[in-house]
Amino acid sequence: MEHKVWIRCHVCTEAFSAYLSEEPEANTTVMSHALEMEMQYGETAEDGQVYAECPNPECDANIMYFEWWESYRNRVTYYYSGAGHEVPRTCLSRHGSSVTCALSRAAR
Repeated sequence: MEHKVWIRCHVCTEAFSAYLSEEPEANTTVMSHALEMEMQYGETAEDGQVYAECPNPECDANIMYFEWWESYRNRVTYYYSGAGHEVPRTCLSRHGSSVTCALSRAAR
């Protein structure tokens, strides 16, 4: 069964969805699911390795800058109680498909 999760990029502050084979365990990072992320958002680097990169075409961040959306939202809610959490929009991924992105109003 696939589990849809939301992931936030620290660099561009957008969030995007990904599908994992299992629900992430508590206290794990997105890096714990690097292989699945590379399969969905992988780009081949000059060294021939595949790295998961942000689907926002204007962002060059990789998986090292990703966090679970829920972790971010809980942290923002704690510090900015009452602030808006997300504004969905659509952006074009590097792979040419449309992905749903969300911008955090609280982080801006």
